[in-house]
Amino acid sequence: MDFTPIRISTIVPNKALNFELYIFFKEQFLKYIDIGRKLEHPHLEKLKKQQIARFYIRDLDENNYQVFLDDILNETLDNPDVPMGDKVNFAEGTATTAVEEMRKDPSSRTSYNVTQKAAKSLRKLITDNPDSLKNFYGRQAAENETLIKHCLNVSALCVSLAKNSDISEEEQNNLSIAGLLHDIGISRLAENDQQLFMRNFKSLNAEEKKIYHQHPGLGKELLQKNPYVDASITDLIYAHEEKISGDGYPERKKKLTLQEEVISLCNSYDKRVTVLNMSPKEALKVAQVDELGNYSLELINRFKKHLKDEGIV
Repeated sequence: MDFTPIRISTIVPNKALNFELYIFFKEQFLKYIDIGRKLEHPHLEKLKKQQIARFYIRDLDENNYQVFLDDILNETLDNPDVPMGDKVNFAEGTATTAVEEMRKDPSSRTSYNVTQKAAKSLRKLITDNPDSLKNFYGRQAAENETLIKHCLNVSALCVSLAKNSDISEEEQNNLSIAGLLHDIGISRLAENDQQLFMRNFKSLNAEEKKIYHQHPGLGKELLQKNPYVDASITDLIYAHEEKISGDGYPERKKKLTLQEEVISLCNSYDKRVTVLNMSPKEALKVAQVDELGNYSLELINRFKKHLKDEGIV
């Protein structure tokens, strides 16, 4: 029997489960909750305080889990009585699960379906709830999850910036998905080379840069094998390190679509915050100098105003 990890934050209290929940204990999977049972709020909170981050479901229950997520999406994010913290926890949990599943099996239809739902949840959270970006973006990455947190942040920033731009809803959806998956190619680098992500790009030598430059192409190549991923999404992933100055990679393009500029700018900004541990204010100050000419001045100014309006800086 095969199992798939899911985030505990995607299990809301007092809702009957349409799948079995398992935990991993002493090198084996143990059934924790039967189908039809509910987890009470105090019970869930106790598990979180014990720093239990994951449950597991049987692979054959993945479709039931997706139905469960659809129900929560409507019941949680649309409900004004649900606290902001619970909404953020749910969106973060579904997005983290999606990134983990796509890294494990990028050709899977089920994994991509989860990613689409996660992107929809994140976009709905950011679009419909004032102060949601501030609450979502200010969270610290869990240990060993810096890359995942970066992907979530880029997706949230892209959605938030795009909603006030001349970008259609379909393009906003594509940006949300591409943000979550933009660094999936890093998982296909050699294990030692994956650590290059945690380094300041300016500190890499020529050989290290050559290796790291591969990750947008590897990401596009991986997702092109999944027939359910739209080409416009893989194109955004391929271009997320490009800059209109021609100093980006892998193709040194000098002409980008607005969506490509948005994901590249959000990626560049959040790397400073999430990876280099700059404060959002410091990262913006540095970006305004370092990125001048890499993106249109109009977009940089709009991004600056947007971060201020959203209370990030």
